[in-house]
Amino acid sequence: MSDSTDLQPESADASGIARSPEAADLMASAVKRNEDAGNERTRRTYRAGWEAFEAFAARMDFNALPAPPEAVVLFLEYLAREGYAPNTLDTYLTAVGVRHTDAGHSDPTKADAVKNQRKNLRRTTDQTASKRAPVLLKHLKAMRFDPESISDLRDRALLFVGFAGGFRRSELVGLQCEDVQDVEGGVVIRVRRSKTDQEGKGTTKQIPDRVPALDTTPNEALRLWLDAAGITSGPLFRSVDRWGNVRDSALSGHSAYRIVRKHMEAIGKDPSAYGAHSLRAGYATQGYMNGIGEHELAQQTGHKKLETLRGYQRVNVVMGNHPLSRMTAETDA
Repeated sequence: MSDSTDLQPESADASGIARSPEAADLMASAVKRNEDAGNERTRRTYRAGWEAFEAFAARMDFNALPAPPEAVVLFLEYLAREGYAPNTLDTYLTAVGVRHTDAGHSDPTKADAVKNQRKNLRRTTDQTASKRAPVLLKHLKAMRFDPESISDLRDRALLFVGFAGGFRRSELVGLQCEDVQDVEGGVVIRVRRSKTDQEGKGTTKQIPDRVPALDTTPNEALRLWLDAAGITSGPLFRSVDRWGNVRDSALSGHSAYRIVRKHMEAIGKDPSAYGAHSLRAGYATQGYMNGIGEHELAQQTGHKKLETLRGYQRVNVVMGNHPLSRMTAETDA
């Protein structure tokens, strides 16, 4: 019978379960992989928060880095008035603090004025996220774009494709040229990763060439933008500078948000009611208004639960086909 000490592995985990060196190495690799996945999600979130703050600071004529506490106070007030969810406020606040700390500056989010502002917002605002108003086909049809402006071509493609695919904001700005495949009758767009697909298995969205409701179809708008920009690989939607130069970097989520608001304001709508999510909301809402089946809508939007999709049913849609509107008093009972 072998000595029991010969069978003891060289390491053990915190729970006391013994591991061989190979198992310990695999466990360490698994832990690092989980950390890397979590870190990437955190980086994307913080990047969005910092970009939003940086744009706000520039608009308010404050330094973004280092920023005075007053700028952060105003930023929080701005986010609250725009209807951002409380969790988003906290995340963006953290993003500002982390960026300052990483750059070797004192953290303005730790100032008493900022802490008091966040506390007061919790006490005085609705703790539920406000819904963005939907961008509908009639809105897209009313928009005007300058065919000689590279920015306008980009904006039209972003808006039309964003609506047609029912894209989330992160999905839309994360698209690569390689994700778009021409097929007979339209295009298939691959979404590499989404809110409901954190494992990155990938999903697809189909956009037909024929969209009678729009004079310029989503696919035509996309092709015109790509041809004008000379893009064949890399990010699908990109920054364009004031001189019309197309950058290599992908458009940020905050930029997509501002593009939607800009063009909604141009057709006479209150821009504060809209955001990048309005495109996704618009696809679902328009579908309900036109009597499209829920399962067809969910196939494009990627909703796993129809209950969530039904949140896009606006009151006028429900009222128009409410059971009470179809009841009569003329019965034999």
